[in-house]
Amino acid sequence: MFSWYLIFTIAYAFNYVHGYDPLRRFLANVPQTPLQTNDDPGQPLFLSPYIESGQIDQARNLSRVNLQPDYSYPSYSGYLTVNKTLQSNLFFWFFPAQSGNASAPVVVWLQGGPGASSLFGLFAEQGPIMVDKEKKLHPSATTWNMKYHLLYIDQPVGTGYSFTKSEDGYVTNEDEVARDLYAMLTQFFQIYYEYAASPFYVTGESYGGKYVPAIVYKIHVENPQAKIKISLKGMAIGDGLIDPYNQWDYGPVMYQFGLTDKQELERVNIQTELGRRAIEAKQCLLAHLVLDEIMGIFYLEKQV
Repeated sequence: MFSWYLIFTIAYAFNYVHGYDPLRRFLANVPQTPLQTNDDPGQPLFLSPYIESGQIDQARNLSRVNLQPDYSYPSYSGYLTVNKTLQSNLFFWFFPAQSGNASAPVVVWLQGGPGASSLFGLFAEQGPIMVDKEKKLHPSATTWNMKYHLLYIDQPVGTGYSFTKSEDGYVTNEDEVARDLYAMLTQFFQIYYEYAASPFYVTGESYGGKYVPAIVYKIHVENPQAKIKISLKGMAIGDGLIDPYNQWDYGPVMYQFGLTDKQELERVNIQTELGRRAIEAKQCLLAHLVLDEIMGIFYLEKQV
């Protein structure tokens, strides 16, 4: 046990000091666009107070996003408060189906990370709008939004545009993730009530493989006695991280695909074993650093 703990400590220090976290290395090369002196990001639109005061129509009108002439379809966005005491708020952006079919399925998209904004899915994956290299907005040629209502949520609190005024507002487990998401969704369907009866699906990718089942189970448990019932029909997960202990065994597969040589395979196998030992020891941050380095071997280092 002592020898493994020593190895963990050395691995953690080496990764931290040398910046071997692939994400940190990647982000270091991304041009930054900080706010300038004359930039005005505006004030957040909190919709929960309008629900509490019965001003549903005003909440809808205020949350409508006008993107014309770049994008002609309606969309809605704002903040829903999930904890008034801690001032925790979740940001969303909702796109009704372009077909105009109000009874079409509502599809929620949850990005992974953890800590990745779901707006990545909106702008870069299946959303109805995109931004080009000149930072101009365009409709996407292919999008789920053609047939389905799409609801993008920045979650957990602290992700993307979602925020809290207290350290206690940050989640520490999937039960808390589901709690906040459920509080947000029940408010959402009070404002956009015509979609409450539509078939409801939760989708996500990567670390969303933990978020998606958490909220689906929460809805399943709460629905029988809930005043606001959600028409839950199913869930979908792409490349979901649900079992890192077994899923991160990439070495043999990458070797067989010809993406690595024997020397790199040995290195990957050592990293994998270190990561698994860290998981067994419940050293979660260290496990993340060690296993994430495997992605650096296969991806970032190949770009140099």
